[in-house]
Amino acid sequence: MLLQESKATKAYYLSLAELPPDQYEKAREIILEQMEQMRKGGDFSDDQIAETKEMTINQLRETLDNPQGMIELTYQRVLAQSNKTITELIEQVQSVTRDQIVKVANQVQLDKIYLLKSEGGQSQMKNKYYDQIDETIYTEVLENGLKVCILPKTEMAKTFAIFTTNYGSIDQSFVPIDQKDLITVPDGIAHFLEHKLFEKEDRDVFQDFSKLGASANAFTSFTKTAYLFSATSRVKENLGILVDFVQDPYFSEQSVEKEKGIIAQEIKMYDDQPDWRAFFGTIKSMYKEHPVQIDIAGTVDSIEKITKEDLYTCYHTFYHPNNMILFIAGNVEPEEIMQQIKDNQTQKSFKEPEPITRKFPDEQEEVAEQELRITMPVQVPKALVGLKEKEIPTDPKIFMEKEWLMDIIMDYLFSKSGIVYEKLYEEGLIDQSFSYESHLERNFGFSIIGGNSHKPERLAQVVKEELLNIKNQKMDDITFERIKRKKHGQLLRALNSLEFVANQYTHYQMLGIDFFDSIEWLEALTYQDLDKFIQKWIDEKRISICFVGAK
Repeated sequence: MLLQESKATKAYYLSLAELPPDQYEKAREIILEQMEQMRKGGDFSDDQIAETKEMTINQLRETLDNPQGMIELTYQRVLAQSNKTITELIEQVQSVTRDQIVKVANQVQLDKIYLLKSEGGQSQMKNKYYDQIDETIYTEVLENGLKVCILPKTEMAKTFAIFTTNYGSIDQSFVPIDQKDLITVPDGIAHFLEHKLFEKEDRDVFQDFSKLGASANAFTSFTKTAYLFSATSRVKENLGILVDFVQDPYFSEQSVEKEKGIIAQEIKMYDDQPDWRAFFGTIKSMYKEHPVQIDIAGTVDSIEKITKEDLYTCYHTFYHPNNMILFIAGNVEPEEIMQQIKDNQTQKSFKEPEPITRKFPDEQEEVAEQELRITMPVQVPKALVGLKEKEIPTDPKIFMEKEWLMDIIMDYLFSKSGIVYEKLYEEGLIDQSFSYESHLERNFGFSIIGGNSHKPERLAQVVKEELLNIKNQKMDDITFERIKRKKHGQLLRALNSLEFVANQYTHYQMLGIDFFDSIEWLEALTYQDLDKFIQKWIDEKRISICFVGAK
């Protein structure tokens, strides 16, 4: 918790965060740096101003829904000697300009910054109960920065654990720990590193899990790398193996060269799969500069450039406990498991955590190519339509609202009961391969719709036309509420899966979002929210098409 006091304005700013004591100075530097940037003319976009206004207005409206909010509002009125109503405050927020923000930033004089922490500087395990789903999550940020989350489900026979680092295939350009200069590493190195961590000098870690009856795996995505296991017995032993092998890298020049051949075969295998080529071809047609358009595994040429030193550089930068989350769900006792992890971590030494500087290229708003054709042997041609996102909200609630609204609209149009799906099916343009999906991350987002078709050009044409026509054929409020209930039911059923809960909770934690809170945000969405979103969501210049077919 950080408390800032401004002597000149007699005001304070309160920021709540799970902040390890050893990161206090870094947090203070970031606060001062951000204030200085604002004083220099406003290092923020108009979209960020609009988003902040919307977030502030939502917070004001929410104060009317709970007693604590009303108490805090009354307290603020007394401090400010003001009796403005909520409506008046909202109007005041809406009228704020960039010049006013910069002016205030230049008037503020930071007097003191206080760090409020628990006695002795030790973090404590916290629990949060979610009455909607009758679940309790236990969390603690350890002294080295590792965040541990435990979801006890004693009715389950199985336990699932996942150890995740906030590091994926798009993290190619960064400043290594203990260095000052930006470097760029070869494409595919995050995936390569995932493979190599399982191989130790004297054994393959998969065998360690197998001997204890556990099933282990790992994966690399655009934004994260995760290591996991599931087991019905000897959970503590398997958990020890998971944490220890991830935190004990071993790379040799010989083993790195050997792995290049293995991964090269994997890349070639995926290159022969039409679905994979179509998926990444569509992303490539949307993004010109952003590394999301590069295959997660890289290319045969790019992995050939990877060295042992590269792997250690990436590991020590991104695998620090401060950049990782450990989530355990299943038949476990939270206190016992948390103590096991604490004991494990206190036996290891890590460098002081540092904020990781990542660099991403500027990406244009429009798609890279409106049409991309891939030629390869296929029995049935493919057509995929890509929709590139323009604005990625930074506020957690607004981010999730956008994601939910995207999902609701896609369901309305392209699910098997969707209005466009029926049209495509009746016209004979699709088969069972037809699908849609959306991805929203911190600095990119997109949707992909399509599948096999004997008339790929016609399929792409209809899908594109329907997307552009969404404003004119938007769903009514009854349909909106029906799909919302459908999404709510699907989510509640999915919560029966330990793997789903662990993956989703971890994913959103990396984005600064409490996944279980998003259930309430879904329920709170209104038809007016949908209407407002639709008005600015789709633009033809952000739509691309990828065709895959024989010559």
